[in-house]
Amino acid sequence: MGKRSVPRTGTSKSTRPTAGGGRERKKAAALTDREVCGKCGEVHRGCKAHTKHGPNTGKACGAQVRLGASLCPKHGGNHPAHKQAAKDRLLAMVNPALAELHRIMTNKQTSDTDKLRAIQMVLDRTGFKPGVQIDVAVTAFQEVADAALVEIGEDRSLPSSERPALDAPTFEDAEQLAYSAQEAIDNERHDADTRTYLAGRIYPDENTVRGEVMSILPDPMRRPKRPTEFGGAEAPPTDRAPTDPPR
Repeated sequence: MGKRSVPRTGTSKSTRPTAGGGRERKKAAALTDREVCGKCGEVHRGCKAHTKHGPNTGKACGAQVRLGASLCPKHGGNHPAHKQAAKDRLLAMVNPALAELHRIMTNKQTSDTDKLRAIQMVLDRTGFKPGVQIDVAVTAFQEVADAALVEIGEDRSLPSSERPALDAPTFEDAEQLAYSAQEAIDNERHDADTRTYLAGRIYPDENTVRGEVMSILPDPMRRPKRPTEFGGAEAPPTDRAPTDPPR
């Protein structure tokens, strides 16, 4: 008997939501809170200005808008009138926000944690903040600096010839100290070089044989003589024929 192939049954796709389903629902909910564009009848996420030229003619800009505004800085979002309109929109939401906070604080079903957060928001924005304690004291660095630094002054009412000499090192003293220190270092290096030289020197005695100084370099290269006649033995090889000298 021959084997018959059994047709495969179609498998249904999973009904589980994708990973980005939550983000898409949030974006859709945010779009429902915005007003409909009067030019195209759609709801735009960003700037609602429409392009008039180019391949994207009639499409919305979609760039990031200013807070409380509906246009980006490129399409007039920085205009003073548009800024004032955005500010007015934000100020118009102050009273509803305060009313909502009052409802949260007075509702009996609100938890104590939510009430404390609402109360803290109201107090912070009305100037009633917790006190800040400032400790004023002398730091350890200031104590060391005050002991190390000495104030030096002189009487300016007297002429320079009658002023007493300050008990402090001058520029000439510092220069002399630096010169003396460098001289001591140079002398020490010179003594070390002298000791090294004397340690390797050979002192002649009755058994010393006088020698001859020999050079370790090879003989200098002998340069070839300049050819005096074309085609001579020492002339460089060439295929060019001799030319007559100019008259």
